[in-house]
Amino acid sequence: MNFQIYIQKEINVFYEFTKEDQEEIQEKEYTDSANEDPDYKIPVIKLDNEIPKITNKASFTISGTCENADYIVINGPFNFSGKMKLEDGRYSFTVGLWTGDNGGSQSEKGVYNFIQIYAANKDKVLVREYIVYYKE
Repeated sequence: MNFQIYIQKEINVFYEFTKEDQEEIQEKEYTDSANEDPDYKIPVIKLDNEIPKITNKASFTISGTCENADYIVINGPFNFSGKMKLEDGRYSFTVGLWTGDNGGSQSEKGVYNFIQIYAANKDKVLVREYIVYYKE
């Protein structure tokens, strides 16, 4: 049995890598959105605690607030949250990491883990990407 999936709506995706780049990216990338819909507001993701670059914990919780978003999605190496509705603008999700014992690529920094946070508002998505190394 074959299945076909059709994407019926194009989604604009904008990447955000550092706090320093956030304002510049928002100015450049979202100018068109503002011109299309003057009431459109850019999603704003705030973290309660910074995501570590290196950790010795096999899992940790990502939590914070998000403004101007219909929902948020957090992807980790083992699990992903699915579409999370924000409750009073807040989100929280525990991400499991590759530790080497359960898989993952080892380097001198540790075991490589890739984490993404998506915040969607209407047909546009703001994406933050992080690399976290697990090291005992």
